[in-house]
This record gives sequence, C-alpha cells and structure tokens, in this order.
Amino acid sequence: MSYKESLISVKGYTRPIKTRLNYKLEHIVYYDNELTALLSSSMNYKYNNSIYYDQQQTQEQALESYSSHFCWLLSSVVALLLPIFITNIGRAVTVSSVGHLGAQELAGMSLAQMIELCTFLSLSLGMSYTLDTLCGQSWTSAIDKKIIGIQLQRGLFIYSVLVLPIVIIWGLSLVMLQNMKFVGPDTVVLYAGTYLLFNIPGSLSFAVAYMIAAYLRAQGIMRVVVYGTALAFPVKVAFNYLLVGGTSFNLGVAGASISDSMGSIILCAYTIGYSYWIVGSKGGGWGGWTRQCLHGCMPTLKLLVPSTFLQLIQIATPQLGCLVASYFGTAALGAYFILLQTNAIFLSLAFSLRHAMMTRIGNLMGKGSLIETKRSIVVASSFAFTSGMICATVLVSCRSIYPAIYTNDDEVAHIVFKTLPTIALSQIIGSLSYCQVGIAYGLGRQRQTAIITFFAYLLVGIPVGYFCAFTLDWAITGLWTGMVMAEFAVAIALFFYLYKLDWDLEVCRIIEQVTKERQR
Repeated sequence: MSYKESLISVKGYTRPIKTRLNYKLEHIVYYDNELTALLSSSMNYKYNNSIYYDQQQTQEQALESYSSHFCWLLSSVVALLLPIFITNIGRAVTVSSVGHLGAQELAGMSLAQMIELCTFLSLSLGMSYTLDTLCGQSWTSAIDKKIIGIQLQRGLFIYSVLVLPIVIIWGLSLVMLQNMKFVGPDTVVLYAGTYLLFNIPGSLSFAVAYMIAAYLRAQGIMRVVVYGTALAFPVKVAFNYLLVGGTSFNLGVAGASISDSMGSIILCAYTIGYSYWIVGSKGGGWGGWTRQCLHGCMPTLKLLVPSTFLQLIQIATPQLGCLVASYFGTAALGAYFILLQTNAIFLSLAFSLRHAMMTRIGNLMGKGSLIETKRSIVVASSFAFTSGMICATVLVSCRSIYPAIYTNDDEVAHIVFKTLPTIALSQIIGSLSYCQVGIAYGLGRQRQTAIITFFAYLLVGIPVGYFCAFTLDWAITGLWTGMVMAEFAVAIALFFYLYKLDWDLEVCRIIEQVTKERQR
C-alpha cells in the first residue's frame, strides 16, 4: 500500500511521518509521552475540532494506575463470570429434569442444543462481540454518544434479517437427520424438533439481551446480565419442576424448552427495562429509533462474519473430538466428556476476561490513550497467567480424587487421571490465548484473529493431535495435546501480530470509522 506523507506537530515543531492509511486528518496534535516496547507513544487527537476531543490535554494529567486497571478488570471479570456460573447451573437442572424422562428424550434435547449452538448461539455471540468492539470504540471517541444506539439498532436489524434462514436451516437439518437415520430412532429427532420449536422465542430473547448487554458494557455498565440471570434462575427452576415431569402438565421435552425460553425472556425483559428506565433517564447512548441504522451495514458485517466463524470453530472442535474419541472405545468417550466439561468450567474465567478486554481496549483506544491501553494489556496478561496457574495448580493437586466426582468406573477414572496434567496446561495457555483474542477484538481485528485461529487448528492442532493420538498411541491424551498446541499457536501468533501493529495508526483508523458513522 502506498505511503502518504503527513505533518504532525510535536511539542512546537513539525516533522513528516509516513502513514499507511490514507486518512483525511486535518488537525492532529501529538503530545510526546513515555515510550514503550509494545506501544510507540501516547497520541492525543483533535479531529475536525469537533468529532474527537482530547481528554488528556497535558502529559501531567493523571492517568489510571495499574491498580485501578486491575480493580476494574477484576470487577468486570466477576460480573461476567457469575452469569456463566448461574447459566451452567440452570442448564444442569434442565438436563437432570429431562434425563429422568428417559434416554430418548435426553438424546433429543442434546441434539437440539448442539444444533442451537452451531446456529443461533454462534450468531448471537458473534453479534455481541461485534457490538462490544463498535460501541466500545465509539463511546469514548465520539462527542455524540448516541452513535452507539444507532449501532445497536443496526445490530438488531442485521440479526433479524439472518434469523429466518437459520430457522429454515433448523428444519432442514432435522429432516435430513430423520431421513438418513443418523441419530437412531425417529423419536429422537421428534424430541429435538420439539425442543427447537418451543425454544425459538428464548433464542431470540437471548440474542437481544446480549446485544443490549454489549451496548451497556460500552458505557461501563457490566452487571446487568448478572441481575437478569439471577432473576430468571428461580423462574427457570420452577418451570422445570412444573412443566417437565410435574403431574399437572407433564410436557416433557417441550416443558424443558419452555423453561429455557422463559429464562431468556426474563433476561431480555430485564435488560430492556434497565436500558430504558435507568440508563435512558441519565442520557446514555440511546437517541431513539432512526432509519440511519439501515445504512452502513458493511462495517458491522465485516466484524460479524469472522466473529461468528471463530465461535463456530470453538464449538465444532470439541464436537469433532467426541467423534474421534468414540474410536478409542466407550471408556475413552466417557473420559473425554468429563475432561471437556472440566476444561469448559475452568476456562470460564478466561472467557470472562476475553469479554472484558474487548470493551476495555475499545474504550481506551477510542479515547486515544495508548499509555492506558498498554497498562491495561500488561494487567490483563498478568491476570490471565496468574489465574491460569491457579486453575492448573488446583487440577494437578486434586488429580487423584477428581475423577471420583464424575465416575466410579476404574478405566474411565484412570484415563481422566492420566490426562488432567494436559488439561492443567490448557488452563495456562488458554487463558493467555483468550486474553490476546480479547485485545484483538477490541481493536476490531476479528478477521485476522479468525484466520490465525483457523490455520492454527488446521496446521498445528490436527496434525499434532493425530500424531499423538494414533502414532504415539496416547489416545485421549493425544487429542487434548493437539488442542492445547493449537491454542499455544494462536497465543504466539496473536502476540507477534499485536506486537507488530502500529498502534498510532490503529487510533487513526478508529477515529475515522467513528467519524464516518456520525456523517451518515
């Protein structure tokens, strides 16, 4: 790409610099500040004297300390972790209720949830991550805070357009499975279809709730989903008791689906009410419904597609692992399932950290404070490594007694015991990898992250997993070794990618993006 010469005023004198992006920067003020290895220097901008203003007029103005960044990060991670914990308990209640109905019902619901994960949930989380990036950057960089309300409306519009094809895919998937007999008796497919049909309102409500939550997180409001999930939990448990196996209704799988839907609907209603009556009364970023959201959808789609694709990779990889694990026998498959649940539980902390960093990096880059961005990255990386080490230590320390929590089978317990050190290593590497992904998402680098992740699993994870599982005859341990090495490759590749970025130009890019949004 051609270089463009620009003049930047530096402490009273000017010097030419080369920029890779052809931005129309009419007035940029550069304040020289402390240099770092990762971030070249702190830049403060004034763009057109109106759209972007400097909140750090002088070098002497106080910046947030490392301890302040840590307190914010810890508070945000806890706020994001609690809904995951409550949701997992609620899911366990539903599985337990349906499990008491019979194996057919449980298999049907499991099939339905797998289809939901690969369609509705992937798209919902992908849109949530997209709004985390766009709203986070816009909230601090634009004088007109109503821009994030427009971005929320655009996200809702795009999602509503994509919903209909997904529902059609649901129907076609169930028909295909029923005709090809992939899932056993027809009753399994019938139960799966019943669950999906009654869960459509819940899936839509979940998506809306998480999009609004991203809009609120950009404004620093992190705990809304905690309160909404806590409010929905007792209702969900009560509906499970009354509808699934209760003597009054006894709706079976349909009752379980209605229970899950009610939890999502209550969460959605709470987030909407909180946004309208509490945040809206204080101003916030909502400026009313506008047709402007129907235009300029391409930037949102450019982030949505790779975000959804990456989510699909993270969902599909464990499912494919289940298929491979079945090759090694029933005991190996049971052990793999236990290890999969263990890994998901312990990585919930890293997942919350990733989500928090999306918003944090977007806010700080939108503000133009590269020093604070650097400090936030240092704190988050240290937090990721420390939390990963703690989780790994717990797993290794409890290695001898942990398998007994899940199984009494000696063979399954031995496989779990043998593979737990690999899962422990996964906590350290996964935490660092998730942290890097959150930073990249905060910058709006979803496409690059998806490409890196895809090739890491394709070129590293699959070959290493195959070699260790089959050539070295490590079986389940070999499969997990492949996945751990893939995450290690992601972490290393993203680290060097972020290290090589021109962070000054990233700020320029974010400013222009927000400016274009305002001028639509």
